[in-house]
Amino acid sequence: MGTFLEESSFEFLRSEHQLGYVVVAQPSASLGVQGVTVVVQGSRKGTAEMALRVDQWWTLLQTQVANMTQDKFSGLKHSFQQVLMQKETDLATLTSRFWNHIQNRDYLFNKRFYVMQLLDTLSQKDILAALSRKDKGTLHVNVRVANHEDKFQKEGKDSDTHGIKDSQWPVYK
Repeated sequence: MGTFLEESSFEFLRSEHQLGYVVVAQPSASLGVQGVTVVVQGSRKGTAEMALRVDQWWTLLQTQVANMTQDKFSGLKHSFQQVLMQKETDLATLTSRFWNHIQNRDYLFNKRFYVMQLLDTLSQKDILAALSRKDKGTLHVNVRVANHEDKFQKEGKDSDTHGIKDSQWPVYK
């Protein structure tokens, strides 16, 4: 799914909406909680518009998964299985993989095996259910460069140039 996330987000956020020079979406995990990390870096659009477009992309992503053919979905699963089956090419990479399990205190040194088993049972409905959870948590982190802020203040504009004021941000819990 990582490749699918990357391609979909890049097409919508970077190519179609020109949000920033850097657009990355990838699966992530923190303390055993699975999620998706989306990074948009640019100075042409305001942070509120970026957040709005990311939310729009999330809705589009659900539609793309729902409309995906079974062959395409099976191909994505197979690609991920191939990645999981690859052996480390050097001792440093192998050590890093094991050390990450020690640092995270999960001690799942054979996690690849479990993930492979789960992939066999994974369906499009499972992915859609995860993408459309109503209780999903969202965290927006906005970093603004001082020169960027100064430019808008000198022009007498709000820091967001597209009419969406910071006070209009959705509240995420």
